Parts: sequence; C-alpha cells; structure tokens
Amino acid sequence: MSRQNVYDEAEFFAGYSQMRARGTGLHERVIDGVLRRLLPDLAQKRVVDLGCGDGWACRVALELGAASVIGIDPSERMLERARANMPAASFVRAFAEDADQPVASAEVVISVLALHYVDDVATVLSSVARWLVDGGVFVMVVEHPLVTAVKPRLDRAALPEQTTLSDALDRYLEEGQLAERWFTDGVIKYHRRLGTWVSAIADAGLSIVRVAEPGPTDVAPDAQGIADRQPVLAIGARKPGPDD
Repeated sequence: MSRQNVYDEAEFFAGYSQMRARGTGLHERVIDGVLRRLLPDLAQKRVVDLGCGDGWACRVALELGAASVIGIDPSERMLERARANMPAASFVRAFAEDADQPVASAEVVISVLALHYVDDVATVLSSVARWLVDGGVFVMVVEHPLVTAVKPRLDRAALPEQTTLSDALDRYLEEGQLAERWFTDGVIKYHRRLGTWVSAIADAGLSIVRVAEPGPTDVAPDAQGIADRQPVLAIGARKPGPDD
C-alpha cells in the first residue's frame, strides 16, 4: 500500500503551521503533561523521536536533559522546521516503516501523533524494540480509538447525523483505513481498537507499564473542549532486561 506524506503538501502544511503557531492544540494542552508523566528520567539518555514532525517532542526531551536526540520523519518541510527550531538534535528523513537505527542504541523512543498514520505498525514496533537497550522505554501517543472510531472509513458511508451508541460501537469494533478532511481532503489514518494497540506493543516484546487517557482534569484548564472528546491514547512500555 502506498504511503502518504501529506505534511509536504502545500495546502496541508500551511493549515497545520497556522494551528501549531497558535500554540493551542493537542500538543500544548493535552500531550505535554501526559508525555512528561510517562517519560523516565531523561538525564544523559539517548532518545529517538519517531515521527518527530517539527521537533516538538525533541525539544521536550532536550529540556529534560537528554544527552542526544534523533528525530525521524518523512516530511522534508517538517524536518526543515525541526532543524531550524532544534539545532541540538539530529534529524533523519524516513517513513516509520523504513526507519533504521543501530541495535540497542537508545534508552528511550518517543512517538507522538504519528503511528495512527502507519499501516504496518507491527514492523515499526519491532524496530523500536530493536533500537532500545534492555530496560529501555517506549512512549507512544496516538489519536484515541474513540475518536478514530467515528471517522469515515474508505469503504463505508459516513455515520448518520444522529449517531446512536450502536453506530459508534459498530465503528469502534471495525478496524481499518480512514480518509478524513483535515486541512485538505483525503488524509489517511488507521483506526485500531485499544486492545489492538496494546497487543501490538506486547507482540513486539515490550511490556506495558502504563496506559493513560487524559481527560478534563488532566490537562490545561482552557483545554476542556478538547479533552471532552477523549482525544489521545498514551501508552508507556519497557523492554525487559535479562534480570526481568
């Protein structure tokens, strides 16, 4: 299946850039807090940010004392911005499925709002497990399955305007590819159930440490309109060591 690089499309990039410039989106209002809670002490740690975009999570990692940060993203437009914003980090252009890092080269791997764009997530998570040292930590943030559940599938009509609980449950159980309008038409993402995300991480050989679903009491006071939609799912996992 072909891979989409929508962030390099001019219309999408312009709309996304305007949203990020306002500093009032999910990153600032919801994800910043939960990411910092799930991350270990980053002092002198080697960090990989998979799907780094404009380098936002790279900046967080450096603020928290990381010794080195490598950001990986397929979008040249986003990487240009990341390099300008985060000269202390290193950046590699690659799709998540093709990304390659040395075995046991990172203590922490972060992925923020990236893996819901990936079809073959099993391959990506297996790579993450290889990159991590024993005892290393993986923190993933994706759109919450309750959000992706009611977005339009490629092979089904949109939900009726008056959506019932049964409609929503049906869409939650039916995993698959989405095509939504977000700054531009046809942005491709993937809906997976919570159990599918958890199982995929476990199948890669990582142990789930914590699952977080930030709500109105967990985020910035002015973010309740966002948080009421249960916008993100965050999972922290650990690569077991020989003594585990």
